[in-house]
Amino acid sequence: MSNPRVLLVYPVRDDFEPSRGILNKMRYQADALRSLGFDLTTVVGREEGVVLDGANVLKYRWTGGRPKRVLNHYAGFWKLVARACPADKYDLMYLRHPGANPAMLAFLAWMKTRNPRLRIVLEVASYPLHGEAETFEQKLVVGSDATLSRLLSKFVDYVVTFGGQQEIYGIPCIRSSNGVDVDALPIRTTPDFDPSSPRFLAVASLAKWHGYDRVLRGLRDSLDRFPGFVPHVHLAGQGPASSELEALSTE
Repeated sequence: MSNPRVLLVYPVRDDFEPSRGILNKMRYQADALRSLGFDLTTVVGREEGVVLDGANVLKYRWTGGRPKRVLNHYAGFWKLVARACPADKYDLMYLRHPGANPAMLAFLAWMKTRNPRLRIVLEVASYPLHGEAETFEQKLVVGSDATLSRLLSKFVDYVVTFGGQQEIYGIPCIRSSNGVDVDALPIRTTPDFDPSSPRFLAVASLAKWHGYDRVLRGLRDSLDRFPGFVPHVHLAGQGPASSELEALSTE
């Protein structure tokens, strides 16, 4: 009997610095699936095309310039994945949710039609999305998802969530939590814990949705409420929220 075959799809670019944390998570998931005996194909994006298993690059027909990058990311990506990864080759597809859009829904419909037995699991990293849109492009993504996400239940069997929901988009949830590969991170011994002077380490590509601004404001309030309380916060990473967090840390 052959091992179950899994298609692990992350529609993010591996040559885009803010995606590094997300891709580390994908790597951990891939390692875990392989350790359980699954035959795995990984799929990510890149400016020039779609990357299979970290090496094989299927190139887009047109590249160069922001309009083409956007078109490739939101439409061309799905077309190349459907062509390179026949649905009948897999038992399970695990997909990180990029926000519902017509090309993504067409891809899901194609895969499910070609292989009705294919189980599709959608990872929804944050829900709802409407509070996370800042740029015009992000607002378009969130608006498209709000309009089209009701159609996901036609194709998706389960949603993986980290927020404890029982159901999202009318689809039953598998509740999980984020994690890291502890074997890849050696444990560091630390001095005895001092509750009056705790040390916090935040590791991420710093973005608004991580909520570190709320952490800093909460700790600032604690300084007034608890005399002698001296917290230390270390932010390890860069991102669009870096300047705001630096300003908050000096207040």
